[in-house]
Amino acid sequence: MFFSYKLLKNIQALEKSSPKHKFGASMKYGKMAIISAIGVLGVDNKNITIEGVDDIAKKKIKEIESKWGIFIHYATKKPSNKSYITNNNLDQDVYYKGSTVNSDIQSFFKKKK
Repeated sequence: MFFSYKLLKNIQALEKSSPKHKFGASMKYGKMAIISAIGVLGVDNKNITIEGVDDIAKKKIKEIESKWGIFIHYATKKPSNKSYITNNNLDQDVYYKGSTVNSDIQSFFKKKK
């Protein structure tokens, strides 16, 4: 739970400090989805210390950021998400409130391990 909180705080800091991040609209609407994806990839909690938790959080965020554009493309192409498509783009405001985001994260990031 504490690590998820630290992930959220580091995502919020990235949003404010780096407008050129690769999360796009997901940064605004899908912060919990980003945290969920990190959870699916997993974290070696044997090496987490209070002093090092922010560094591990930043590392995991960067790891997910490098795959996020591919994930959005994957979600856009899934037939189950056609109701979230507007002008051939994923309407992320609606998608992150929808019913398929969790299964999409699970299926995409589990195979990326």
